Amino acid sequence: MWAEVPPPRKLVAIVAGVAVLSLLLPAWRWLTADAIAPESPGRALDRVPGHPRALELAAARAFATGDTRAAEALARSAIAGRPLEARPYRILAAIYEESGRLPEARAAHAAAIAVAPSDAVARLWMASLLLAEGRFAEALAHVDRGLRARPDLASAVFPVLAGGLGNADFVDALVAGLGAAPPWRQHFLEEAVREAGTIEAVLPLIEGLAGRGGLTDREIRFVMARFEGERRWEDLRVAWHRLVAGPEQGADFVVDGGFEQDPHGFGLGWRLPRVPGAIVGFAPARGSADGGRALTVRFLDQRVPFQHVQQRLLLPAGRFRLSGEGRADGLRARRGLRWDLRCDERSEVLAQGPLLAGTQAWQPWRVDFEVPGGCPSQWLTLRLEAVGPSEQMVGGSATFDGLSIERLGEEPHTTSPVVVPAAQSQGVSRGFKRLRAQCDTDTMPTVSGAASGSRGCVS
Repeated sequence: MWAEVPPPRKLVAIVAGVAVLSLLLPAWRWLTADAIAPESPGRALDRVPGHPRALELAAARAFATGDTRAAEALARSAIAGRPLEARPYRILAAIYEESGRLPEARAAHAAAIAVAPSDAVARLWMASLLLAEGRFAEALAHVDRGLRARPDLASAVFPVLAGGLGNADFVDALVAGLGAAPPWRQHFLEEAVREAGTIEAVLPLIEGLAGRGGLTDREIRFVMARFEGERRWEDLRVAWHRLVAGPEQGADFVVDGGFEQDPHGFGLGWRLPRVPGAIVGFAPARGSADGGRALTVRFLDQRVPFQHVQQRLLLPAGRFRLSGEGRADGLRARRGLRWDLRCDERSEVLAQGPLLAGTQAWQPWRVDFEVPGGCPSQWLTLRLEAVGPSEQMVGGSATFDGLSIERLGEEPHTTSPVVVPAAQSQGVSRGFKRLRAQCDTDTMPTVSGAASGSRGCVS
């Protein structure tokens, strides 16, 4: 009889094996439930009743099929099993919103944010509710937190923000938010300017930012470059005077023809790019006792295809006079240096100043010319006249001042006021309701033309 009793070591091994299996089996069931829950939450719940992720996914499916009662019960069970997970709260919020229980929806979103402050989806859903209610400052605070956590969602959010730019109250709140320089500010401004139909659509925002700490040089350059690249000359003119130069004054068409300001390098200002073999700078103006200055170019006895002082002009069709003064100091060039004006559209020469070479005292000059139709933009350029590289060897220096263009025989140059459309008070609410209309695979509310509600955008 005693021979049939397992040896003590064998008995201990059997007991240990059973104990390990009793521990591993639940863990195995849990792991398999985790694996199959995304495809079949029902099967996962059969394996592990009360599996939180399976409950959450089952709730999302029930909501998507219209069974809100079952969806709510499953979502609450998921919260009970995993109270620090944000997604079940978002499902509850969607259920409440679908049934018009907006205070409860807001509370559910707040709960999701409380347990997961960096949950971008919960933040943006909360923002969509607040924006539709006109609580713009609160909404934009959530937008900021959401985009900081998930910058990749900007492509879905930015068009909705841009859609609210017709609402003056929304623009005020947006200016205040962007004035704090969030990391997504520049990206949004570039997107808004790029997609705007006209400059007037974004000018309230741009001007608001300009008055609240100012725009960065990069932001202003982007505004200018957008309109210049699209050859939208009137928009370029408006943006230049509103953001950079101030209101147009007088009848002179050349910006800073006396070279008293540092060159802007974009828009309608002077552009002085660097070029090997020449140094472009400024020197005291003739007879100046108050710090006035003139443009100076010094050549280093090298071959230079010089045409590196330019200004874009927007002269209307008509007759004009280009004038200025210049002097040369040992300027060694085969032909010489002079100003010319050309039509941007077809490089047609409209006017040329006198050639400057050798050593010459200050000499005033002027030339009359006509801008034809079909030439809305022109380039005023200081150019080295040369036919081929052999004539580009140049040394010495030249100085210029008093560049001016005035209109001849017609009414003085005036500017029509730009009318900014009245605020559209309802557009932003409709736009942000559409923010919740569809969701991508990561449950981010995105923009959609069809206001299909929030069903299916919760998991």
